[in-house]
Amino acid sequence: IQYRRIFCQNHLEAYDVITEDNLVPPDVTLYDAINFVAQAWKNVTSSTIIRSWGRAGILSSMENLDDTMHEETELKASASEEAKLEAEIINIIECLPIDDPLDIQEYIKIDNYMNIEDDLTINEIVDIVNGQDESESEKEQEEMVKIGDAIVGLDNLIKYVQQNNLEITSSLMKDLCSLK
Repeated sequence: IQYRRIFCQNHLEAYDVITEDNLVPPDVTLYDAINFVAQAWKNVTSSTIIRSWGRAGILSSMENLDDTMHEETELKASASEEAKLEAEIINIIECLPIDDPLDIQEYIKIDNYMNIEDDLTINEIVDIVNGQDESESEKEQEEMVKIGDAIVGLDNLIKYVQQNNLEITSSLMKDLCSLK
C-alpha cells in the first residue's frame, strides 16, 4: 500500500507541473519506480512483514501462543495503519483528473489480477537461450521500405558526404549515385 500511495502522490505532483506548452504529465521512469520502492520500504513495519509471512504460510499461527497474541496486537495496529493509508490514497485519487477511477481495493490489489509472465515451454526457453526469441510474426511485421523513402535516404547520404567533405573514392560516389 505504501508504494501505491507514493505512486499516486507522484502522479498528483506531476499534474501540478503541467503547462500550456506541455499538457501531458511526465512519464514515470524506471528510476522513479525504484525510488518509490525504496521510499515505501522505509515505511514497512514488522507487523507488515509478519502479516505477509502469515499470508504466505511461512509463519504458522500455532507456533507459539505468546507470539500469536503479540502478532494479533500488531496486526490490529497494522490494520489501522492500512486503513489510514487507504483513506490517504482515496483522497489523492480524488484529486487526480480521472473520470472513472478504480475502487480502492481493486487499485491496491491490481497486481494480483495481472498475468505478469506466461509459463514458457522447454522449446521457447531453448530458443531464448539460442538467441531465437523473436517469433516469426514479428519478423513478418517488419515494415517494407518504400522506393521513395530509399531514394530520399540515398539523396541525404550523398548530400551529407558532399557537405562534410568526406573523402570517399569517386567510384564509391558513382555507385551511390547509380543506385538512384
